Amino acid sequence: MKNRTVAFAALAVTALFLSLSPAFAGTSDAAAAAQGIRTDISGGARFAPSYDAYTNILPAWGFDTTVGIEYAMSHWIPLRAELGVFSIGSSAWDASLFRFRAFWGYRLAALTGARLSLGRGELDILVGGAVSASRFTGLNQVTAFASAVGELRYKAPVTLPFFGGLAFDAIAAVPIEYLYRGTARTISVGLDLGVVIKLARGGAK
Repeated sequence: MKNRTVAFAALAVTALFLSLSPAFAGTSDAAAAAQGIRTDISGGARFAPSYDAYTNILPAWGFDTTVGIEYAMSHWIPLRAELGVFSIGSSAWDASLFRFRAFWGYRLAALTGARLSLGRGELDILVGGAVSASRFTGLNQVTAFASAVGELRYKAPVTLPFFGGLAFDAIAAVPIEYLYRGTARTISVGLDLGVVIKLARGGAK
């Protein structure tokens, strides 16, 4: 399990290095098209197994809803802030009839990373950290913990002709989070769908 932690840390450092690299950012004019402040809302399912020093990984499922705001430059996103609400169900049982309790909470995250042109849309590779406050479902016990977060996100314009030509920017993302929950650890991998919230003034498409 320590090897997984080291591998995740190495991946995060590599992604951050690449996000700041001009060579990785490229020189495409398309990547510089939309700049400024952008907001969005997304949500989806989570596969979030947990483990500790005495227990192997026990599978669990959950969901998450996130509101994000970011400042986008031509080839990178220097800062993205997220406020999320999440819920993780009870884990599966192991051979000794042990499992992890269900919990839910709120998460505040800060990320940075690369922004690449990909077809008609863009691909964002983001890494960062988060702090969360959670409560075990059915109990009054509240805990706070930190986590390492990463996200692979694709954003592209979508038009729906059968709805009078309704047009919007859609988001598909794969968020990854490693939660340091006291003596327990949770690895969360998700699949999110969302939309960009258009700003009345300023901002970027």
